[in-house]
Amino acid sequence: MIISEKIKEERLKHNWTQEELAQMLNVSRSAVSSWEVGRNYPDLETIIAMSELFDISLDDLLKGDKEVVEQISDDTKTRKDQSKKIRWLVITIIVLISFGGIFGYRSIRNIDISSDDQIQLVTVLNNGDIKVNTSIPFYRSMSSYMSSKDTESSVIEITLGYSFDWSFKHKESIVIPYDKEFFNGIDTLHIVSPDGEVLSSIPLNEKKN
Repeated sequence: MIISEKIKEERLKHNWTQEELAQMLNVSRSAVSSWEVGRNYPDLETIIAMSELFDISLDDLLKGDKEVVEQISDDTKTRKDQSKKIRWLVITIIVLISFGGIFGYRSIRNIDISSDDQIQLVTVLNNGDIKVNTSIPFYRSMSSYMSSKDTESSVIEITLGYSFDWSFKHKESIVIPYDKEFFNGIDTLHIVSPDGEVLSSIPLNEKKN
């Protein structure tokens, strides 16, 4: 007996209509009708559900229907293959997103000058402003500086920062404006790394009044 006949036999044995069986299996009535006439076959999950619903073993439900058994075997193999592919696809997407996030963050965040080879030239301009020329990647531009002073040692410390430049203008220099009050009593400027290492030391000439 093929599975289409077995489904109909078990349904009638339990005095269920096609609509009632469909509701219990959470499928459409037309699906049940198609199974019973052999137009197509239920999937593996539905066959297992019917086995439990009819209270018969899978062997009894599938007995004599080699075509369905082969189809289930093929479907199971296909689903396993698809499951592996989906799993690897998800892993690949997660890895790409992770690397993209890391690269994106590193690309747009502000980065401090941290080595002396990034400092090319420091010039004290006529008006007292300090111009620093640097060597940074072409897709970045100088964008910020932070200053602090130690009046006891007459030193100003400057930390320089650069960030991603969406315009790709590649601004390699930055000007630190002269502030008479701030620079008062200072005779040396240090460009330092974030951890305090002196990258460049510049003696300051007398500033304009």
